[in-house]
Amino acid sequence: MRENRFHIINAIIPALLIIVFLVFFILTPKQKISLEEKRKMAAVPELSWTSWINGSFAAGSEDYIADHFAFRNELLTFSDFLKNHEGIARKSPEGRFVIIKKRQALKDPLNKKKLSIDSNYIIPLDSAEELVLTNGVFIYDSCSYQFFGGNPVSAGRYARAYNTVVDHLPKNITYYSVLVPSSTEFNLPKAVYRKRANPETKGIADINSRLNAVIKKANVYDYLLAYRTEYLFFKTDHHWTARAAYYAYQAFAEIAGFEALPPGKVPSKIMGRFLGSLYQMTHDPTLKGNPDKLEYFDIPFGGAKAFYMLSPGDSWKSCEIIYKKAQFGIGYGVFLGIDYPIMKIDGPTKNGRKLFILKESYANAFVPFLVPHFEQIFVADVRYFPYKIDKFIADNKINEFLMMNQLVMANSPYTPSKILKLLKTTP
Repeated sequence: MRENRFHIINAIIPALLIIVFLVFFILTPKQKISLEEKRKMAAVPELSWTSWINGSFAAGSEDYIADHFAFRNELLTFSDFLKNHEGIARKSPEGRFVIIKKRQALKDPLNKKKLSIDSNYIIPLDSAEELVLTNGVFIYDSCSYQFFGGNPVSAGRYARAYNTVVDHLPKNITYYSVLVPSSTEFNLPKAVYRKRANPETKGIADINSRLNAVIKKANVYDYLLAYRTEYLFFKTDHHWTARAAYYAYQAFAEIAGFEALPPGKVPSKIMGRFLGSLYQMTHDPTLKGNPDKLEYFDIPFGGAKAFYMLSPGDSWKSCEIIYKKAQFGIGYGVFLGIDYPIMKIDGPTKNGRKLFILKESYANAFVPFLVPHFEQIFVADVRYFPYKIDKFIADNKINEFLMMNQLVMANSPYTPSKILKLLKTTP
């Protein structure tokens, strides 16, 4: 008899637990966006005969349950706590490294065959190349840093790639170069920084000295240096802020021959706080306690319209220049949305100026400031651009060309190789 009671109890307890978790699952509010994970949460899958047969309904249901499991955020937080308290913690006045492994890299949404801004992709703050380049994140005073390790050899490699592009394009094009330094140069004490990284001023000079003389160079470094006490770089994300991008825009205006909008004409707005890419990679508790704020500038676009294309043969689809309603949550994805292979912005000014920008994600916060000054802007991501670059330039009658990269990316072998491949791409 007693044995039967145990059997009954053993059967009842799991059933009760399932019922309790089911009730919590039904009653707890469902998140549409995870601000910490920088992605949309899975939606309820659509049930149809096809989705049932091919298994997509079952897979979608599994994703939905996993994303909306009761107390999910609390369990993830507890998991991070356990991971960060493994072993014996040793504090150092010089900070510490958190190693990033490639398997941890953020998913790249463009790997999906079909992509729309309504799909459940991670907001691409960036591809793995930007995040694993230095093999680790340095945490100091609750802020994250990645170090510059460039040298004259890597500088020459990048300069030769840009010079090769110039040699292949029409002679009537005006060329520009924008190189962006990192937060280590401005926020990290030199006593810590100089031991671990090469000076970025020399890195910029090494590249500029090797660039073709026809390429105009913007002096972004000195502009940022003049405002170094302001909020120029994020603490938990590897990008710069819109404020830093504004000062870079002023530097670019000097060489591009237009007058930059004064601060009074571009008031700023704070959208809220967020945890960025380097927190996502490390889940460091000190970063979590020091979130960033997201500021954007209310630029007068004058009716400008933006479009994107994912691959040759696609039609242009409309998108936003700045996602002011934070459709995908608060974070760097507010600027241009995602790193599309190619964007087109039809500006408000009919002045015949057509600018092509070859970039990685640092340019996303910079591009919106240019909209009032050009008739048309094409924004190509060096990692994904699917066209033969000289043909695209000719077909679209482009007459100005800007190469823009963060200095660490510019000095990696990856970026010059991608640039040169664009001259051999067939579409």
